[in-house]
Amino acid sequence: MQSIAIKQTKNDRVWAYTTMAAVFALLFIWVVPNTIALRHVLLVVAFLASLMVIKANAELFIRVKAAIFPLAVLSLLFVWVGIHYVFFSLNPELELKEISSLWVRTFLGFVAAIGLGISLRKYPELMKFFYIAVFLTPILNVGSYFYASYLKGVFLPPGAIIFFLFAKIET
Repeated sequence: MQSIAIKQTKNDRVWAYTTMAAVFALLFIWVVPNTIALRHVLLVVAFLASLMVIKANAELFIRVKAAIFPLAVLSLLFVWVGIHYVFFSLNPELELKEISSLWVRTFLGFVAAIGLGISLRKYPELMKFFYIAVFLTPILNVGSYFYASYLKGVFLPPGAIIFFLFAKIET
């Protein structure tokens, strides 16, 4: 793999830290009920900050051809969604609703992930915040389980912890 010398500017550092902060907050509140609006705001902030990180580091994609290939392949997924909608959709109204909710968020997260990857590579000191966020999320889930058990006055059945660890909270 090629050695990549990456120039660092003050503006770039601000966008990288903003990306990390938005992703950190997003991972932290992801499992907390009734935070969907905040999740969407954080996703948009992470997306916008990542766009600035990507723009400032566009030369990475020009100099390191191998780095662009996986991103190009993943990007084809979004192209396929558009092709499927235009040419193969049996229920265009339902599919457009799905595209405008699920797939827009997926695209925002995709761009945020690219910006986060660049930020973590350029600024290794951000890695500790990333690990804290990743490991804090399941701890928060288990804490939610114990809090729900406390509210009920008894431990919830053993199968109930699966809900707290793996259930998608839509509120």
